[in-house]
Amino acid sequence: MKKALMVAVAAVVGLLAIAGGVGATGDAGQIIKSGFICKIIGGDGNQLRATKSELWLYQHKMVLRCEGNGIPAPTLTYYYGGKGTRVCKAESGFQDGTTLTRDWVDKVGYNGNSQLTCTFPLPDASNTVASDGSDSGLVFDG
Repeated sequence: MKKALMVAVAAVVGLLAIAGGVGATGDAGQIIKSGFICKIIGGDGNQLRATKSELWLYQHKMVLRCEGNGIPAPTLTYYYGGKGTRVCKAESGFQDGTTLTRDWVDKVGYNGNSQLTCTFPLPDASNTVASDGSDSGLVFDG
């Protein structure tokens, strides 16, 4: 009984840590869309499409998380936003319909698993509505 209770508590704590990992502001966040097509990077540096995806809304930010499997990387490889030609795009449901950010990282393992996380600051989250998530993920900045 005691062991089962400890396992259950550990499982709940683990789930909360995973679910709240991005919400450093103390905001638990909520998923506003999941299961849509998202563009990520494979181990060869080229884009691939994934459908394991979630768009999270927090009080002051929105976070896009996508995961998929593709070509393996020779070693654990990180691709970052910033000054490159790729931006992360979310069909966010804002008034202008699209949100872009250079605040993203895509981690690709030697087994081909790719995990993309994009963070979008929200000056006013009250304008946000649910999204269809179509055409989200990494895109080339024109």
